[in-house]
Amino acid sequence: MVHGPIIETGTGGGFTTRRIAKAIETTNSLLICYESDQHIREALSTLDFFDGSGPAVLADDPTPTGIQFAEASLTVLDSDIPFREREIDLWAESARYGSLLLVHDTGNSHPVGSVWMELRHRIQDLVIKGAFLNNPRGAFLGVR
Repeated sequence: MVHGPIIETGTGGGFTTRRIAKAIETTNSLLICYESDQHIREALSTLDFFDGSGPAVLADDPTPTGIQFAEASLTVLDSDIPFREREIDLWAESARYGSLLLVHDTGNSHPVGSVWMELRHRIQDLVIKGAFLNNPRGAFLGVR
């Protein structure tokens, strides 16, 4: 059961957004979407999808604050790398006990020394409990 909003960063074209929204449409949950690219965020704001009639809202800000991470029950991070690095750190500092974290692009097929492998190392350095998933581009599923 979800006990707080769901945060998604790096909304982009909304591929993941639409699937999360569909999954929670009958749960009375709220999906708060963040996009750091101003042009993409402006384009997303014109979509009927974010008109307030469904479970997803588009945040005005490019990235969540520590307070927002503390309220979230699930956080999905797929923002641009500089934002995602900070978001991982902020989630580790702020997330409440029992909240879940999913980070996209954390290694696997990415070359050693790449920014995506650096995300993997950052998660390991923060000792976030969880597992790296063996999908092609890598993902991390963690819990606070």
